[in-house]
Amino acid sequence: MCAARGGQAGQDPYRRIGELSGTSMSWRERDYHRADEWPSLQSGPPGGPLTIALLAAQVVAFVLLASSPGGSASRALRPLHASPSLTTLLLHPLASRAVAPSFFWCALTWWLVGWSERRFGAWRTLGWFALGCALAAGAYLAAAGAYPAGAAIGLSGPAGGLLLLLARRARELRGQHERVAGQPIAVEWLAGSIAGGLILLTLLTARGAGLAWVAAAIVPTAAGWFLGPWPRFGRPVGPARTTGRTASRSLRAPRRAAPAPPAPESIDRILDKIRQEGVASLSPEEREQLEAARRAMIERDAASNTL
Repeated sequence: MCAARGGQAGQDPYRRIGELSGTSMSWRERDYHRADEWPSLQSGPPGGPLTIALLAAQVVAFVLLASSPGGSASRALRPLHASPSLTTLLLHPLASRAVAPSFFWCALTWWLVGWSERRFGAWRTLGWFALGCALAAGAYLAAAGAYPAGAAIGLSGPAGGLLLLLARRARELRGQHERVAGQPIAVEWLAGSIAGGLILLTLLTARGAGLAWVAAAIVPTAAGWFLGPWPRFGRPVGPARTTGRTASRSLRAPRRAAPAPPAPESIDRILDKIRQEGVASLSPEEREQLEAARRAMIERDAASNTL
């Protein structure tokens, strides 16, 4: 009897939920009552004025450094080293001179600052970005003072601010997935890969001479993960989202009973829509249908495991 039931379950059309978006992600990993969607690196509008301003500042600084290597801009925009001037201390996040690092920082700014500004507003984003840059500078100078040979590579670019935002984003969205090249990747794993890749690349290319830079990357990343919740000031640029106490109250609110499982034909139609248009295209009624099918499968598996 158990074997027969297992054979029927293997042909159960509800198990096609596991084919969501053409990936191998299990249908158990998604709660279709949730209104939020998997964020994507390939989609999303720009964040707002802060994102544009930071990008413009980086582009203008790079053009000035490239056009006049020995000019006044080059003297003001210097990488951070031991015993820096006040101007260098303030402007080193804009002192990236190479093409590849500058492009990388601009891409991260568009992604991370844009996401944070849409979700939490410009002032909160600017505060965390400035805190990350300050922590990176402090860690670099402390490491340079303790081990001068490890500060041979100067600190330039907004690494501290962006790494702090990267860690904050991973903490806010933990348990969710990014879509990278069509495949779902855990947010925490993606953030750790980016931060760890930067640190590993520095150690491989500079070795001991880059230890101060490594300290400047580790400190803001750790701070972004372990610091408390986002401060409550400013207004988000994009649509309002539930955070903080509002989110806690919504989690404690009793969930309405799920409707009866829909017909297999309805599930097939919804899954085809997800493959073509993504999860965000589902209507509230379609989400309810998928959630009902998911819960039916959970109850069915639990009942079969007890027999």
